[in-house]
Amino acid sequence: PDFKLILGQQRSTIDFRRLMDEARVLLVNLPKGDLSGRGSHLMGAFIMAQIQLAAMTRAGVRGKPRPFTIED
Repeated sequence: PDFKLILGQQRSTIDFRRLMDEARVLLVNLPKGDLSGRGSHLMGAFIMAQIQLAAMTRAGVRGKPRPFTIED
């Protein structure tokens, strides 16, 4: 995959907040062979940052928001 195309997007097509709120499952496969070791780590870091941002937006939710889990 071309990182310029992936990283150059103006907005994400994945709504991480919605995934959390609706208790959906997100599976991400970042094989080192396709992206190289550093590329896999970089994409993983970007995904984790997006998840963290979505989690922080839930801080103001009234009531008890649905719990979510990140597994490695």
